[in-house]
Amino acid sequence: MRRIHEIEGLRCFVAWWVILNHLSFLTDFETFSPTGWMRFPVKVLHVVGDHAHCAVDIFMIISGFVIFYLMDHQKASYSRFIAGRFFRLFPLYLACVLGAILVSPLEVSNLTHLVSPVNDFASRLTRIETWHVHFAAYFIPTALMLQGLIPERLMHSVYNIFLPPTWSLTLEWQFYLVAPLLYAVFRKQNRTTIIVLAIILACVVLGPRISWNRSLLLAHAPWFFVGFGSFYLFRHLEHRHRPLITSHEETIGCSLFVLLIVLHNLAFAVWATVFMAAFSPLIFGRKPWYLARMSEILNHRVPQFLGKVSYSTYLVHWLVIDGVIWVLLRANPHVDSVHLFIYTSFLTVPLVILASFLAFMFIEKRGMELGKRWLGR
Repeated sequence: MRRIHEIEGLRCFVAWWVILNHLSFLTDFETFSPTGWMRFPVKVLHVVGDHAHCAVDIFMIISGFVIFYLMDHQKASYSRFIAGRFFRLFPLYLACVLGAILVSPLEVSNLTHLVSPVNDFASRLTRIETWHVHFAAYFIPTALMLQGLIPERLMHSVYNIFLPPTWSLTLEWQFYLVAPLLYAVFRKQNRTTIIVLAIILACVVLGPRISWNRSLLLAHAPWFFVGFGSFYLFRHLEHRHRPLITSHEETIGCSLFVLLIVLHNLAFAVWATVFMAAFSPLIFGRKPWYLARMSEILNHRVPQFLGKVSYSTYLVHWLVIDGVIWVLLRANPHVDSVHLFIYTSFLTVPLVILASFLAFMFIEKRGMELGKRWLGR
């Protein structure tokens, strides 16, 4: 199965987009309002951080595309597909959840030291205290990666109570559980397919209005729909005898990008641009110069490496940031949020890269190898 390098590189940038947001949050830098020459660069950082939810939306789109692409090439049974996804996700996921439990005293110390009326640290401290009191009730659904199915009224903040980045992983797991069924229905292309498509479209329209749980799949159905919808668009383009657009490709490509920006949907704009860069020969017959430059950036060995370990990066970075902040606060308890953000960022970047590589090699990769051996029996 051919690896789509542009998508691999995209994983790198969206993972580090999330890290930037969490660095800003955990150092209390997001509440900093500067004056003078610092105002503009800090404002840019705040805007980027405030839109970090778009990075997670892009991850969902990528999952929708990649999972349908994978199923189309592997033709595995439902049980084999789920087993493969289980060994891909769970070993590292459980290791990092347990790691978050072990380092929670450090996080409590950090948040207690930095808590103020203008940040949200008090609510995070309350959530940690809650799982300390009701550990089993919160740990069991989290360990099964099904915390997104539990109503928020029943268990407050269950979707991310141990390790905040895991709120999106329960979404991924819910999608994996239903994706083979959706793929099987769409492959038959009969009356049932039309009914299922109508249900999906209803979920796309109504899903974001559901307040059951932030990590309920229905609440984020549009992004997965964009992902596997993009797969079917790719497959249609692949089977065409000639490119979709054969003239004025420069103007049309730029116009599409500008239109997406005007619609104020950053996640969709980024995905559509990367999709055009990855499949330019199928769309335009050649790569317009700006998409060629984008492909060069995404295909560079650094984004490719960081994209390869992006799942590990997404899970381990919160633990690394907690540890770095704890050390810095012990060394200088009176450090302000600006310097704390700078020092933490400087130390976190190499440590997260190292931790991601080690987690990939010794946990994530080993889990995948174990899955292959188990499935090969």
